[in-house]
Amino acid sequence: TPVPSLSPDDGPATLSSLPLRPSAVATGGAPSADARPEKFRVVIAKRSQLALDQIAAAVSAACGPVALAYCPTAAIALEAVRERPADLGVLGLSLPDMDGLDLLKRIEEEGRVARILIVSGRRDERVREILRPSRVDGFFDPVHDGFAALVEAIRTVVEGGIWFGRGISDDWSPPVGPPLLRELLSPLELRIFAVMGDGCDDDVAARMLRMPLHAALGHRTAIMRKLGVQTRTGLMREAVRRGVVRITEDRILRPGFNSELAQAGH
Repeated sequence: TPVPSLSPDDGPATLSSLPLRPSAVATGGAPSADARPEKFRVVIAKRSQLALDQIAAAVSAACGPVALAYCPTAAIALEAVRERPADLGVLGLSLPDMDGLDLLKRIEEEGRVARILIVSGRRDERVREILRPSRVDGFFDPVHDGFAALVEAIRTVVEGGIWFGRGISDDWSPPVGPPLLRELLSPLELRIFAVMGDGCDDDVAARMLRMPLHAALGHRTAIMRKLGVQTRTGLMREAVRRGVVRITEDRILRPGFNSELAQAGH
């Protein structure tokens, strides 16, 4: 039965963590019961059941039977790799409880996933800035590539190679055109932008930033001038477009905001 094309939209989280399906995989991708002393383990972190099932099918096509851990949230994914390290992590960037970029950072810091493949349609500035220096072995964009390419990407990464889909390499080259946020805003302004970019009230933003109201307003005015926007709505659109703020069905996520606050001593 043909497997449908991957959808770039991570819909509602409906799949709980399923039991592992044990087997083994040879280094070259062909199934072999004696190829490894331990079972080859893959952790998949994607929000929707459809994406989880499709990626699992691609893993099976690329590697044969393996031990799969299905993770519809970042918390489940972290628990899975802490319980037992993974040979391959297939990570989405639009998880419901934590931004995928923050999950990636935690996984990298803990070093419990040998190879990492990102599967996401997100291509905003924040994604490029975080992934460019990260230890990522591949990036698959379901908007541009189909199931056959995903199988190829998984097989390539498992075998120790690097895989980037069509158009991705252009995003990882030195940026051209409009300046990046880090070239326009100071670290403090970036933190303020991440808070005020969701359209919250000034009083709420000042409390979150732990600064006087007049200081927060002054910074917002400077940020809007530097970004060339005239209204709060324009500021919010710019925050979402650049990946500083991501608004889900039930919460607002700010990739990297908490770690940046910690580094600043807040």
